Amino acid sequence: MTKVLYLSFLLRTVLTDYIFLLKSSQPFIQTEFSILGEKYQDESIYRQGAWFQYLPLTSTIYSQSIGMIDSNCYHLFSSVEKQSQSLNSLYYDCLDLEQMTITKYIKFIGNDAQQYSFEININVLEYENQWYYFEFILFLFSNRSQLIIIKNEEVLKNDIVNVLPFKDERIIQQIGGDLVVVNSKIVNIGIGDKFAIFPGKIVPISYNDTIMDFVSCAIELIKFDKACICQNNPTSNLQNQDYVYLNTSIYTSKLKNCNYFTFTGWFKINEIIQNDKEMTFQFIKLTSNMQNRQFQNQNISPLQLYYKLTQDENKIIITTYSYTYPSVTLDFTNDPFLIRKEFQILNNIQLWHLLYLTLDESKLDFNIKFFENREIYEYKTQIIVKHFHQIYFKLFLGNLQKSTTNYLNIMSRNLHFFNCDQNFQQQNCHKSCDECDGPTNQNCLSCSIESQRIYFREYQQCLCPFNTIDYNDECLSYAYFGFQLNSNAEQDDGCKYGQFELNGICYQCPGQQNSQTIACLECVLNPKDWISNPYCDIFLYLDQNGRTSQFQKESFQSIHRHYFTFNGIDLELCRKCQESSLTNQENIYQDLAIKQESFKSFCFSESYVQQCYDCSIEKCNLCALLITGQICLQCSSYSILVDGYCTGIYVGDFQVNDCLSPYYISSSKECKKCLIDNCIYCFEFVVDNLKLATLYFDFKEFNGDDNFQVGCAMCNDGYVFDFRIGLCLKQTPKIDTCLRSYINLEGIELCTLSSKQDFSVAREIIDCEQFISNCLQCFLTVQSILRCILCKEGYTTSTSEVNGQCNLSLRPYQLISIEGNVYSMDAWVQRIQSFMGSFLPNSYYYPISEWSFQSDEIAISCKERYQLILFKYCLQYCNSSCQDCKVNSAENGYFCNKCPLDYFKQNQRVQVNGICQSCSLLCTYCQSRDNNEINQISTYFISSQDTELFSKKCYFPTQDPNIILLPKQLIPIFCLDKYCQNTLIYDYYSEDCVHDQIITSNLLNQATIKYLNYVGVLKIIIQIEISTTIQICENGIWIDSRLLKQNVFSFQETDLIINGNNIVYGNVINYEIKNFDSIVLSNLTIILQNYSFNFGNTKVKLTMKNIIFIGKEMDQNAPLLYSKYLSSIELVNITIRNVTFSEASFIQLDTLQFSGYMRIEQLLIQDSYFFNSNFILILNSQLSMQIKKLVIENCTLMNSSIINIRQNLFFNNLNHLSTFIMKNCNLQQSNFYM
Repeated sequence: MTKVLYLSFLLRTVLTDYIFLLKSSQPFIQTEFSILGEKYQDESIYRQGAWFQYLPLTSTIYSQSIGMIDSNCYHLFSSVEKQSQSLNSLYYDCLDLEQMTITKYIKFIGNDAQQYSFEININVLEYENQWYYFEFILFLFSNRSQLIIIKNEEVLKNDIVNVLPFKDERIIQQIGGDLVVVNSKIVNIGIGDKFAIFPGKIVPISYNDTIMDFVSCAIELIKFDKACICQNNPTSNLQNQDYVYLNTSIYTSKLKNCNYFTFTGWFKINEIIQNDKEMTFQFIKLTSNMQNRQFQNQNISPLQLYYKLTQDENKIIITTYSYTYPSVTLDFTNDPFLIRKEFQILNNIQLWHLLYLTLDESKLDFNIKFFENREIYEYKTQIIVKHFHQIYFKLFLGNLQKSTTNYLNIMSRNLHFFNCDQNFQQQNCHKSCDECDGPTNQNCLSCSIESQRIYFREYQQCLCPFNTIDYNDECLSYAYFGFQLNSNAEQDDGCKYGQFELNGICYQCPGQQNSQTIACLECVLNPKDWISNPYCDIFLYLDQNGRTSQFQKESFQSIHRHYFTFNGIDLELCRKCQESSLTNQENIYQDLAIKQESFKSFCFSESYVQQCYDCSIEKCNLCALLITGQICLQCSSYSILVDGYCTGIYVGDFQVNDCLSPYYISSSKECKKCLIDNCIYCFEFVVDNLKLATLYFDFKEFNGDDNFQVGCAMCNDGYVFDFRIGLCLKQTPKIDTCLRSYINLEGIELCTLSSKQDFSVAREIIDCEQFISNCLQCFLTVQSILRCILCKEGYTTSTSEVNGQCNLSLRPYQLISIEGNVYSMDAWVQRIQSFMGSFLPNSYYYPISEWSFQSDEIAISCKERYQLILFKYCLQYCNSSCQDCKVNSAENGYFCNKCPLDYFKQNQRVQVNGICQSCSLLCTYCQSRDNNEINQISTYFISSQDTELFSKKCYFPTQDPNIILLPKQLIPIFCLDKYCQNTLIYDYYSEDCVHDQIITSNLLNQATIKYLNYVGVLKIIIQIEISTTIQICENGIWIDSRLLKQNVFSFQETDLIINGNNIVYGNVINYEIKNFDSIVLSNLTIILQNYSFNFGNTKVKLTMKNIIFIGKEMDQNAPLLYSKYLSSIELVNITIRNVTFSEASFIQLDTLQFSGYMRIEQLLIQDSYFFNSNFILILNSQLSMQIKKLVIENCTLMNSSIINIRQNLFFNNLNHLSTFIMKNCNLQQSNFYM
């Protein structure tokens, strides 16, 4: 019988034969067969067969060694003698690459010792992706064999031979795998012949001996597995990416295709770097995922895309292939399969363009559209191709040729690759656009009406209106989150932002308040108390150029502070007032008297004399008065007169050289910018007279001629300057141990920095600490003096010392610092001493400054986030978002002069130490608050990365009639209603008894928090209505607004309303309704279990309507309603039944910090017992009380009272008691009140 030695298969049960697929990890099956054990059984049949599908580009990791590269003949089936490994039979396919033919061979030695050979020629275009079947059927008893070969469902061979296809008695039969012949009994098959593993699928068949129609059975079996079933890749979206310089990316398809794929995406050429007149830039290549480079040849690449740019025209070139012979190991030198299509691009090639490529069996459709406003330029073609099938693809994008001199920087957006056929519609426009000329939200041409977006033509964007937030590309208003606007809000009669209050009336603060200026911030920010010190010094101005701003002081150029007075109608500026009060009568009379005096004399002095006009110009000795104001005629010492004002001057200044890298001093002593890419230090020289060069100390001007050139003394790391072409080339030195070099005019490479320590390669070397402490790079002069060029971080290179030591640096933040002349700023020259000694005649060495007082440590390069200032120091630089970083000479640092635009395309106006600060979109100018300031406004608020900007103080609201500032809190809000009360209602219909998740799950998602903060919601009302289907709740009421207050800065009030619809709360141990400002509970029945209601530590207004409290067996010995923070209590239609109060209270109010009121509309107490208890206990309170109706029935009071107000405040506080009824009650040592 047959013994299976190696088997790896996927089993599918059928009624007859069944098949299994060989795996790549073990791509063969071996069986042992002995003719001795089989031949004597009558009608014994032995079968061996399999289906084969040739797929040469299916990526497979085989465990065997002979592959397509090693042999063009593929092993399918073989039989060898068990001991000698002598080949008895062989079935294989051969691809003849010279004759371009494909032949199937069946060779064996029969048991009659004769040689048998069969050949079948295969159509070269009907081999790949086709199913071929081979089977040997041995009729052992009758000594004959049947040979079957099928193509798909076509029978190519079905012959019977009167011989068995092997000579040896014990053989090993193998399907699949590779074969190296060890011994052979077959003619023309020699020892060492190699047969590669078959590249494709192998499906062996396991047989049922009762089957006799072998052909039909084989065809029927493969029907289920013949068709390729495509499975979609788990990820079809490629990441958006900007391909800059040498950047590339690779997308690998995790699953194979069948006969289809689609690749689509948006591209835009951002920048063209072109040094040659003509450049061809390969950007896209699609290949199989097979690692051998032969299998990634362009002749079997489904897609390549090139941009070809010349002076006269631009083209897009695509290539694909169509095989004429199904081999992937051909010599592709002459591109036998390659198909090339060129498109001359008639439009601007730097427009956004949409690529769409689809292969559908034999049709390859290519389409590319360029978009310019509403113009579309389309280029397309359809190519009939014959591609290989079932491929695991690999997609390459970027600078695939790794060119450093000719390349494109390209943006890619919305890329998709689909390995299977599916209904995909590429979305041309971003979701925010209606029409567009590109894929981003900055390529809109119009906005849809449904989106409610506003079109910003200058920026081609559709933006959400002020009253919504842009979240996940949708404009979300309060309705989206399930809120309703409370239309019953009342108007706030307080003063508006920019007004001050006097005697309960609001007046406008002095000075301008418009879209660019807010004057007199002393008044604006202190509207109640400004009247006691009414002066104006500080203002805020936003210029029209979008520059950052800061608070400024009024420049009256006066030694006197000017106060304001109020004449009953208007504010007046009082220049001579000495008192600081807006309504000070003495000030008003004095100012009126001065204004009624005759014209004063011209005394022209700086000091004030009573009968003279005072000279208010600083540093001025002699003033004059014009109609337009004062001017200076004569300035004091060390000042000069400029346009009527005095400016300080300084003596003894030297002119400091500010022409430093990337600038250089030219041959005509002009400061020019270095135009050589990747060059650090440019210079000018005359080719045939190197004594004329700008590198010399104090060089003389020289005129350029035909031999005048610009060179580079030092390129960036990784670049080498070639004087022949004038470029820093992206390459490393070719000289052994050389780290920095240049190529001279003769094309010879010369080294200027080496790692070899003996100075034989270059005069400058690295690792110099063995010679000079803390020295990284040192230089050997022609006088054999060793000098340090570059010291370790924290040290500076000395040039004033003969041997150039490393001294401790006195300045932080710098990476490289060198001693140099503080006026010529020539410290950088030390870095190119090696170059100058090599390039200039006579091994030129730049001299050291003779004046030691002019030498100082000069920074050459700074640490990350720091930059040179005054060409000497390293100070913190602006962050990357800053668009214009400038030096603040007054504070000796950098500041950001211009920050990027915000969402609404307005310049951000706030910067701190060079870092742009964001404000809420409703605010133009803001400042951060410290924790104390935050706590004063919102006790619970916790600042986070998402909410921090909403907590900032806003001084200048965004210009929109619906945006206002809360004057006390300085919070910008968008007015959702005409009174700007911004109160929202959230209705929640509860179908269970769990309420604590309402806030956490419904109201605390990121979008809701952003919206509530953004528009500045001041009050939120949560209304919970419990379903009428619920009759009893075993859980108490647990709900806490702390999380809301922690996340929304603008909240001034959070209210809770619960309508129980007569639900019963039973077996509950506690109720916690925390941190609400107002609580309304209605239509509830509560079974008491000796617990208290916990209302948290927030001042709260409590209203209870239609509530029934029912006692149980347990005594109530804890106060039911207890708080130190209840500001008001309103009880309407409250019933207390069968409750035992033992040393307890129904209501206990203790040490209130404020006055409030209690109102009882109707309270009924039935069948209850009071022992040492006070039904209402009020301690140390100024609470006023109003009781309309109080009824007590069938109750017992022992040593108890109904109302107990300590400190005898009862008669002052109990304002009204309409009806009090007591029936069938037992009072023992008890009172109504105490």
